[in-house]
Amino acid sequence: MTGVAARVGVSRQAIYKQIPGKTALGEAVIARETDRMLTGVEDQLRACEDPVAAITAAAGYVLDAAASPLIKAMLTDGRSGTPDLLPLVTTRPELVMGRAITTVAAAARDRFSDLPVDSQTIDRASEMIVRLTFSHLIQATGPADEALTQIRVLTEAILAYYLT
Repeated sequence: MTGVAARVGVSRQAIYKQIPGKTALGEAVIARETDRMLTGVEDQLRACEDPVAAITAAAGYVLDAAASPLIKAMLTDGRSGTPDLLPLVTTRPELVMGRAITTVAAAARDRFSDLPVDSQTIDRASEMIVRLTFSHLIQATGPADEALTQIRVLTEAILAYYLT
């Protein structure tokens, strides 16, 4: 916290009055970046008429955003000298996963209200897609294009199942 105070140009005591410790600082950074990312996801969902294209674009936005140094720091394990924020991301579901599922489901219900499915179905589908995207974000096993193909195929399968 001393380094943060010095970098911001305030006393360490001033930092501790606002943020009680490193964990709280990590949570605040994660919350801010999650909000930024989810705003972009909502924008992507609104930008496309086709549900498959919209969902694939939203997932692509998330995977592209992961290239930012701050997001990379959140997703590393601290071995490279970056803060060890990964445990907060993976063990505190309300910080990222829960917020993402809630936000994406609400945006999808609003955006795709014309589909002949109930809101519970949209919520389930949103959770599956968010979890797959998050999995690729945390532990990519291949290029982003392959992840987007998997997300597109899952979205198509979900829609085919529920719309036929």
